Amino acid sequence: MNIDLKENKALMRSIGVILSTFLIYFLIQNHKFIALLLFSLLIIVLIKSIQSSISGEVFRPYESFNNTKKLWIYIFYFIFSFLLFLSLLGSRFDASNSLLGNLIISFLALLSLICLVLFTTYKLLRYDSNVTELSLTVSKYRILVYSIPSLIIYSIYLISYFPGAMSPDSLDQWSQIISHEFNDWHPVAHTWFIMLTTIIWKSPAAFSVVQILILSFVIGYLGYNFEKYGVNKYVIWISILCMSAIPINGIYSITMWKDILYSACMLLFSIFIFNLIKTKGNWLDTNLNIFLYFISSLGLIMFRHNGLIVFVVTLVILAIIFKSNLKKAYFISIIVVVVQLIITGPLYHFFNVKSSDPNEALAIPTQLIASVIAQDGNLVQEQRAFFNEVLPLEMWKKLYNPYSVDPIKFNEQYNRNFLLENKNEFIKQWLVVSFNNPGLVIKAYLKQVSVVWQIKQFNDGVSTLYLTDIYPKEVGEQMGLASIVINEKLTSVINQILSSTWSYPLKIIWRPAIYTFLIILFSFVNILRGNWKYSLISLPVMLNTGMLLAAIPAQDFRYSYGNLLVMFLAFLTVFVGKNSNLRGGTN
Repeated sequence: MNIDLKENKALMRSIGVILSTFLIYFLIQNHKFIALLLFSLLIIVLIKSIQSSISGEVFRPYESFNNTKKLWIYIFYFIFSFLLFLSLLGSRFDASNSLLGNLIISFLALLSLICLVLFTTYKLLRYDSNVTELSLTVSKYRILVYSIPSLIIYSIYLISYFPGAMSPDSLDQWSQIISHEFNDWHPVAHTWFIMLTTIIWKSPAAFSVVQILILSFVIGYLGYNFEKYGVNKYVIWISILCMSAIPINGIYSITMWKDILYSACMLLFSIFIFNLIKTKGNWLDTNLNIFLYFISSLGLIMFRHNGLIVFVVTLVILAIIFKSNLKKAYFISIIVVVVQLIITGPLYHFFNVKSSDPNEALAIPTQLIASVIAQDGNLVQEQRAFFNEVLPLEMWKKLYNPYSVDPIKFNEQYNRNFLLENKNEFIKQWLVVSFNNPGLVIKAYLKQVSVVWQIKQFNDGVSTLYLTDIYPKEVGEQMGLASIVINEKLTSVINQILSSTWSYPLKIIWRPAIYTFLIILFSFVNILRGNWKYSLISLPVMLNTGMLLAAIPAQDFRYSYGNLLVMFLAFLTVFVGKNSNLRGGTN
């Protein structure tokens, strides 16, 4: 479609204003008018993207492709935009409009999204790295330089919420450190790591300091790594400053959750995958890099129970694609798995570590059964009697929360022993119930996993974002722990910053789906540029996301925290040239 942009500028600007207005209306509908101000930049970008789409400018990068490839490219854009549309939809149709009115608004909003995706991809594709040979003289001190913003900002959060944030999960781990009676409900390796950081200073603040250092230096390493690959320093600094300034990283840097370090290890491991791809495995030619790869891999598989599956499946896929080209990485990975088996076997036995609750894997089936019982779905008497043995039927109804299975599985009447003894029967009945109640089950499932796929949550949606103190306070005090306000003014400022993220539209930064969509889009840009192997850096985070779709227990952002971190990595890979392969190992 070729329209002279100069001659039709007024027409296209008008169309851009109309379409972008429909998308803005679709996004914010029932919110206060002040929210429009926060979308001012989006409006400008939308108008420009719609103009560029109408003029045909956004289609220029594909002129050299044959018709078959073009067709697949445009199919991707449509499917991607449509899924993005569904993710943004939530349950926020304007009930006052007719069905036809809602359909028109939705169609125009979808059209605007397609234009926006086309324009964003076009802008990224226009960047062409001219780097043909890398300088190997980038000083390792650059890691520290790129770490400084994070170190400063995260330290401010620690001063504001000293000695750090702790939830009931954190306090359970702290009690294990005091009693030396360990259980693997929360990975013991993470509990032991907390204990190690507090040997000299018996305070959660010691762990907070170490976690701040780890997150900051991983971010610093990310910047240093891509400076070596010739990425524009302005692009690197924009990424580093965004990672430092985003409130999620600030408050999570001082929160005692296993998911934080797990996600940091995932980011580091993903960076190493990129290095292995770029150097054809030669990155592991130095002992320091071997050690870093080993540590990041061990952290990935030890700091969360699903980490081992993420790690192994990632390596299997890499082995299928690269065959023997990464044999040193495969060998080290085998050693990592062996070490993990030794730790979880003989070492756990030596310290009398109690096993984790196998019922965790039944979170989704339990939730879907609860939805059918709570809504008086189709159940035969035999099924009612069976589920009544697990938990009295009236309690299923009373405790059911569409977004969390925790109220059910942590209830004192929940018969874990019966459930585990009859696990196979439970799964069988779940499948039968799901087959007999497809509508209820599908709706319940989409709500239970909405934090994974939905940017704009349902009207009745709930989610756990963060905490800033030691909670519950009474339990913390019994262990000699208490939150301290060092500087009231500073704490007040940080409180306001965090509180501003509670409301829409800023609340979307707490929706992991937005980062997932961006990772997919950046990966597609790499594919279009002929760098399809770069997209493999997203394997760990996508596998983790897939596992959450199968077993997520509640609407906690922390489960998908790695999506935020890896998104910045995926973004930076777009700016690496094809000819910047680096042979030999440097960290």
